[in-house]
Amino acid sequence: MAFSINGGCFSASFHHPSIDNEKRLRHGKMVKEIGYILNNTDRKDPLEGLVMIDTLQRLSIDYHFREEIEFFLKTQYMNFRSPNHPQLDVFGVALCFRLLRQEGYNVSQ
Repeated sequence: MAFSINGGCFSASFHHPSIDNEKRLRHGKMVKEIGYILNNTDRKDPLEGLVMIDTLQRLSIDYHFREEIEFFLKTQYMNFRSPNHPQLDVFGVALCFRLLRQEGYNVSQ
């Protein structure tokens, strides 16, 4: 909020600690929820987890979920190499390939 007194421009900032605390609590809760979803998607639908990781990376918030992402991709790498892995469409295979290669897994072309 800006206001003028005697030709000078001043700005005022109103800080309310309970609002900041509420935002931190909401942020922490959302991080836990996303981590939980990421930990449980590999069992149901691997494509959902792959898309979520891609989205987290594009939003540049994947650093909050390094452990979950590493665990998920390690699981996908093991599944990808087994003959009984769930079948993915072309988009899913390409996304899985890119994410695994990006994280340093040796996936053949």
